Amino acid sequence: MDLSTAISDVQRAAQADKNGTGQNHVELLEAIRKLSLAAETPAETLMRMRFEPLQSAAIRLALEGDFLDVIAAADGKVVSASEIAKATGYDELLVARIMRLVTWTGVCDEAGERQYRAIKETHLIVTPGHAGGVKHHFDLFFPIGANLVEYMKSTGFHQFPKKPQQQSPWEAIFKMGFFEFFAANEDQRRYFDDYMAVRRKGLLSWHEVFPMNTELVPGFNQSDPQAVLLVDVGGNWGHELQSFQEAHPDAPGRLIVQDLPVMTEKFGGKAPAGIEVLTYDFFTPQPVKGK
Repeated sequence: MDLSTAISDVQRAAQADKNGTGQNHVELLEAIRKLSLAAETPAETLMRMRFEPLQSAAIRLALEGDFLDVIAAADGKVVSASEIAKATGYDELLVARIMRLVTWTGVCDEAGERQYRAIKETHLIVTPGHAGGVKHHFDLFFPIGANLVEYMKSTGFHQFPKKPQQQSPWEAIFKMGFFEFFAANEDQRRYFDDYMAVRRKGLLSWHEVFPMNTELVPGFNQSDPQAVLLVDVGGNWGHELQSFQEAHPDAPGRLIVQDLPVMTEKFGGKAPAGIEVLTYDFFTPQPVKGK
């Protein structure tokens, strides 16, 4: 695509995107991405791709070292690398080198040489859910990614292992199943749970897209007080059902969130109002039956 066409596409998409949500917003972001690609030379595109993993690594280190927490806590005031180093105990040069990449990603503003200021993205990424998302993806995906080539060379690539000697990339690296890993790694389980609770905040929810009031609710048996309207399997804290409940407070039927014991025990017997919690392993038969 030539540059002038890409610019025109961005202008048209920007005019169509009135509220920053929905398909028009998706098309705007895609047009901007294509504009960036059109502006890059092929060599620049490949160079950007080569160094993209370092961006994720820098953000992960900035979260682990509390650099971004220090900047966010300053509430808009400029924070220097030396102040971050003093607050966290890390070397000032290390802080500056990490933050050079972090600011380039748009997570934080570079206010001057070795000086930083929090922006909206900074405050968002230090919240438990979004910080947990970064830690979850980096800590689990990067070890797999770093060993994928050797895995492919030594065993072949098994997307859906069937034979006893075959392993998925996950199993080859972590030597156990997904949920077994979380049972053995409490921090990683917490990152995952925190992330699941917020991962779709700010985006259109499924019940805003699906015509609930015309397709689901009218056919529901409202004469049966035990009838179940929705079951969220692997529903974590029940955030999806709570979101549905807020949007459709008059919808009939029971709402049930199901998850493993390690999750449901955290409710401590106190489920969110109007939502039932049921311990369940989705590799076993579903106990809730429709009619």
